Amino acid sequence: MKKLRVRLNHTPMGPLAGFFLAEDRSYFADEGLEIEWSGARGASAAIADIATGNYDAVYGDINSLTTLLASLPEGTGPQAVFVAFNRTPLTVSVRAEGPVQMPRDLIGRTLYGHPHDSARIFFPAYARALGFAVTDVDIRDAQGSLGELVRAMIEDKAGEGVFGFVNSTIASLSDMNSPHEANTRFLEYSSALPDFYGNALVVTRALLDRDPEAVRGLVRAVSRGFRDAIRDHRAGIDSVMAHGAEMSYAVNLRRFTGTLEREMSHPEREHLGIGDVDPARLSRSCEQVVTALNLARQVSAEELFSPTFLPALNERRFEPST
Repeated sequence: MKKLRVRLNHTPMGPLAGFFLAEDRSYFADEGLEIEWSGARGASAAIADIATGNYDAVYGDINSLTTLLASLPEGTGPQAVFVAFNRTPLTVSVRAEGPVQMPRDLIGRTLYGHPHDSARIFFPAYARALGFAVTDVDIRDAQGSLGELVRAMIEDKAGEGVFGFVNSTIASLSDMNSPHEANTRFLEYSSALPDFYGNALVVTRALLDRDPEAVRGLVRAVSRGFRDAIRDHRAGIDSVMAHGAEMSYAVNLRRFTGTLEREMSHPEREHLGIGDVDPARLSRSCEQVVTALNLARQVSAEELFSPTFLPALNERRFEPST
């Protein structure tokens, strides 16, 4: 068995059901792979972690991979090989009845977020798409869960917005039994940045060069796991819970179904299946990231993502049944 170290964007939770169901159904073992799992502190952090050399693959935000590649010589960095989210989950949560009713109302407001939060990191691209600058907004560091930050925003008027993922915020509020979900609205980046993708499986250049068949097996097993979890949500969440999920079964199930409805529901799924991308769309997103963050060099879609290791399209086109 070949051992691979895989770093996910979080400890076990609903949206990761595909990985853990694949593990429990021996799909990695079928490919001759033994996986050592670990969890990062977010989707952008997972991408940063691949640069440490401690992991063979990570699952994190593909836009963060663009920023990493822009700092490296072309063709030397890691590469995405399976894109799970065909729509970005990034958002700013605001008070439903607060002063921010449309994105440009953020100008002059105070927003809170963790420094490693993907929505905060790529806020410059969101702001640029809407015609204002990051400096037009007061961004402050925050501690605590997303639910706690939203509670403080609503109850204590601590700022007018909180950076995060849509379904992560909803899950955090649900886990706290917070009454504030109804008082929260989401300014979703996908409305201003429709070309942005989200979480992807990324492998190191060393593994790509050393053992492409291991990469192919890894992608095939992950694809099978996602397929099964989408077809049978509860089987997927059963695996998540068995691997030590911190939130309740109900919250993880809701988080997974919410992810399917938002981050994995772009219309291109009908003809691309899960895991693949539209190269033109991905190229536009790269340009937006590079320009907004003033990165060192342009990154091409071909450098960022390779479809070479994906299973056949008929194995990746399916609809949820339960």
